[in-house]
Amino acid sequence: MFVAIRDDEMDHVKTMAARQQPDSSTYSKVPMFQPLLLNRYMPEATTLLQNYKHGQRNFAGISLANANLSHADLKGADLSYSELNTVDLSQANLRGADLSYAKLSKVDLRGADLRGAMLIGTDLRDVSLQNTNLQAADYIPGTTLFPQEFDPQEAGMSPVQTVSR
Repeated sequence: MFVAIRDDEMDHVKTMAARQQPDSSTYSKVPMFQPLLLNRYMPEATTLLQNYKHGQRNFAGISLANANLSHADLKGADLSYSELNTVDLSQANLRGADLSYAKLSKVDLRGADLRGAMLIGTDLRDVSLQNTNLQAADYIPGTTLFPQEFDPQEAGMSPVQTVSR
């Protein structure tokens, strides 16, 4: 009886050792679990992009810091109520994305495409918006906060009075 337990434990030890040595031929035979669920608190940018690639669009309420999402395709993503801190979204495709009530701090949106995006109640005061395409992006005057000297109507944004979700 004790010999069988010892053999089972040895198989377990071999499996665990193989997982720790990626160059091992045994490593590729060990199944790996890769969850598609996103950790809402400080997810990795690569995890977010992977999940988007697999069809996930709801990233509402995430907290993301020090991430490089430059040139990322996040068209139609729901990033509402999110906290983005020091995130590079320059040249990103955020067309039709929902950033309503998101708090953006030191976010680079230079050259990003936000056509048709929802920016209802979004704090954009600490955001780089140079050459950002904001045509037909929705905002509510007085609740969406912009950088000083920024004119949303000059940028082609669409003021809305009420929001229906």
